[in-house]
Amino acid sequence: MFAFLKRMNILGGAPARSRERMLVEEFDSLDDGRRDLVCQQLDRLWTWLLHAFDGPAGFLSRPPEDQSEFLGKLEIAEEKSHSLRQTESGAYYYSAALLVLYLRGIQTGKTDPDTLTLSARVAWGVNRGRELRHGY
Repeated sequence: MFAFLKRMNILGGAPARSRERMLVEEFDSLDDGRRDLVCQQLDRLWTWLLHAFDGPAGFLSRPPEDQSEFLGKLEIAEEKSHSLRQTESGAYYYSAALLVLYLRGIQTGKTDPDTLTLSARVAWGVNRGRELRHGY
């Protein structure tokens, strides 16, 4: 109950939309071509995660410094590409932002609906990126 109260806005209205929800809504609103570009880039970032840590479980098993270094690189990419999100280069922003929020969610053990929805989009996006890479 206290978490709900903390998310209430100042006027006592509905809970504020989470960053996860806003990002998922933006991703879902992209046209198919732009969404596919995001998925291809997300697949590349996921491959980097696999090479660096052998996946999410390996990421979580590494020291906090290693996790922070990896997330820091993703956050730099997210920040530098934020202004490009409405352009063809928006794939860099969306893929980095999705992966950052996904990894932050698993780091903290978040299981709220918005985080779970974002996790599902990341999984779908990585799979779609692989399909596109392999020409399925």
